[in-house]
Amino acid sequence: MTANFTQRCHPDYLSEKAHARLSRPGALDGLRIHTDELDEVISRITPGTLTVAVVMDSMDWFDPGAAAAAQQITKLNHALRMGGRVLLRSSALHPWYVKAFEAHGFTSKRVGAREGGACIDRVNMYASCWILTKAENLPPPTPEMDRMGGAQSDVTSFSL
Repeated sequence: MTANFTQRCHPDYLSEKAHARLSRPGALDGLRIHTDELDEVISRITPGTLTVAVVMDSMDWFDPGAAAAAQQITKLNHALRMGGRVLLRSSALHPWYVKAFEAHGFTSKRVGAREGGACIDRVNMYASCWILTKAENLPPPTPEMDRMGGAQSDVTSFSL
């Protein structure tokens, strides 16, 4: 590794077009990078204002039989504006929690799948990439809903 990139082999954000766009005044004003726990970050965001959340593979580690995924998805639903998106990646082609997103007001679209040895990105360490789009507002949270693990839903558990 030489810490140099060529015109032929470089990250997209280092292209001349991207550099010009990202160098404009105010280009990054709406970008916030958070390195805290998701619950802590969401608690500091005005409900209905978030446009994009990138959760990567964090939900792969959730227990499919526990309420943690539904609770986090409910909080994401409240934080996101209508049409807001969640980007996630998974070691699974069909992560069990995508159905939980669908049960909590999101539509899902798989935008990358590593099948037949195909690369889905330059790193190629995940089996799938998904965009979940908020299509429905959930009712405001109540203490009872928090105890039950999120918004009311007929979906209580998933298995493969």
